Amino acid sequence: MRTTRYARNPKICHVLTAFELVRELNEGVHRMYEEMAELGLSDPEYSEPNNFMVKLVLRNNIRQRVPYLSERHDTDPSIVNQTEIPATGLTGIEREALTIATVEGKVTPKRLAEKAGVHSRTASRALEQLVQQGLLHWHGSGPRDPKQYYNQE
Repeated sequence: MRTTRYARNPKICHVLTAFELVRELNEGVHRMYEEMAELGLSDPEYSEPNNFMVKLVLRNNIRQRVPYLSERHDTDPSIVNQTEIPATGLTGIEREALTIATVEGKVTPKRLAEKAGVHSRTASRALEQLVQQGLLHWHGSGPRDPKQYYNQE
């Protein structure tokens, strides 16, 4: 798939090109290989289990790339009988908060609200949820402290 340029279904290819959803054959395949290599992921795996379909497997080492997904699971003895990573079941805003905390070292309600495009009260509630789950720690002198922040300690 990576080196051979052909349309498995020329009619679909023609429609996608007509609507300008693709620019050239094999463009998406090439971009997928490049972006996965940039992230340190293994190459996509293609197979044809029969003559009617192509199977694509994308391997993801997310536990290595995003520290907060594996740290708590490995070190917190209170987590019993969990095979899923602790971050499963989190909302999008909670995941965004953890990402900011990981990348920037801390997250504030204001920063999360800006980044996630939500009201500051919504951001504060999400951060409080993460504290209750033990994924973040709160630092401040009171609920209205303008210098309050959350981190992973």
